[in-house]
Amino acid sequence: GRPLSIMGFGSIKGLSRFTADEIAEMGFDIIWTAFEGVRSGYHKLKGKNIAQLYEDLQSKGVAILSSMIIGFPYQDPVRVREEVRRFQALGPALWQILIYFAFPGTPLHKKAVAEKLFLPAYAENPDYRTFDGFTMHFAHPHFTANELEALQKKIYRDNFERLGPSLVRVVNAWFDGYRNLRDSDNPLLKGRAERMREYVRSAIPGIWPAVVFGPNPRIRAEARSFLKDIESEMGPMSIAERISAWLTLPFCLWTWLTASGSSSGSSGFCSKSWATIS
Repeated sequence: GRPLSIMGFGSIKGLSRFTADEIAEMGFDIIWTAFEGVRSGYHKLKGKNIAQLYEDLQSKGVAILSSMIIGFPYQDPVRVREEVRRFQALGPALWQILIYFAFPGTPLHKKAVAEKLFLPAYAENPDYRTFDGFTMHFAHPHFTANELEALQKKIYRDNFERLGPSLVRVVNAWFDGYRNLRDSDNPLLKGRAERMREYVRSAIPGIWPAVVFGPNPRIRAEARSFLKDIESEMGPMSIAERISAWLTLPFCLWTWLTASGSSSGSSGFCSKSWATIS
């Protein structure tokens, strides 16, 4: 059977200790790392230039899942918009946008309790099911809780509009890895290229819906061009691959229709999105 992809976690500080080749040799196909916020001040964010790090890893077939936090006290609407644009420019394959919160037992939670930072609903007998990064617990100088929670949804939709479906982006990273490593003299990296080839080939049916249901003409054209690049490098789609690709469309049509009729929308693969951040 086909190999399973390997996902790991690494801070910018930790990843900076290794070259992209070394990380690729470790076998990681997806790495979850943090962007957080420009002035978040976390030591884990110190290291190599983050844009160069992302580019180097993708060139070796390592897709990036990057996380960003909104709701830091220093952030106002202008700052959030600037940081979202910087985050999007990094071009992660997958993204996580979380609202700043303090998990019980952490130093930040103790500080929040001592300094009475929690909103009344979370100061006493809070519902810990909401401590998930999708609920604003603190009073903020620039946002109400509702405004920040709405902004979080808007950023997810905007990322989808601008960056496109994550599945396509992940496979694109693997495709880069295949092309850049297939002639490597390093047997580990050459073997990785073959694994990347299997990943890409098996993902073709999943890419096809982006051609029809991508969020806008640019994303649809990019997906179509990507499929042509795959066929140019790896040979034309087989009959079985074409049948599998076409069979995905009815399911995505149903998802697209249900998302279109939903007030909340979706950032999923086949969803329709309207909101953007100007």
